[in-house]
Amino acid sequence: MFVIVNNNQVILGPMAWNKRRFESVILDDLEIIVDLPSANTNNVTISVSEEVKIYPVGNGVALPEHNSRTQFLNGPYWDFSSGFAVASYVAENLPIEAIKSQLKAEVANNRWKKEVSGVKVTIQGLEVTVDTERGSRDIFVQQFLLMGAEDTVMWKFPEGWLNLTKADLGLAVMTGVQHVKGAFVWEEMKIGEIELCADHAALAALNIEA
Repeated sequence: MFVIVNNNQVILGPMAWNKRRFESVILDDLEIIVDLPSANTNNVTISVSEEVKIYPVGNGVALPEHNSRTQFLNGPYWDFSSGFAVASYVAENLPIEAIKSQLKAEVANNRWKKEVSGVKVTIQGLEVTVDTERGSRDIFVQQFLLMGAEDTVMWKFPEGWLNLTKADLGLAVMTGVQHVKGAFVWEEMKIGEIELCADHAALAALNIEA
């Protein structure tokens, strides 16, 4: 990989050696006509002029430790003193309000995952899973409202079939309702915790897993 540098500023690259592309960029951007070798397998620095050079890129980039939630990597900053183009980055803090907005979006997504994940309830001695997907839970409610007090209905759960009374189905409905409500209560609590965070350290330490 190589970079074209003008006055210590990278104007192209890193990219693989490309004679025609490099010559074209140097001509179009710098108005210098140059005849480059067809290949540079030895990774040598080519001086086009006092200001314009083509450097091979050094192996590897040392990334500083950083918290991806609250920081971003600014760069690359290039050093050419070794005869190679060596990239480095600096960890800088994101704006606090931007972090909070992103965390709120993540909390909403985690709440949704929790909301639709289903909930366990024991009916007739069998632990079954109540589907809390938004469309599916409506089916439970609709069936409950249509049933008379003495009616029963065969219902398929992931764990098997049960012949449900209206009371059984009501238990499933209420368990699902409480599960969904709990997910939204959790989201509201987490948003409050986010708002109370006053600095980057507090935001970095915040647990937003549902």
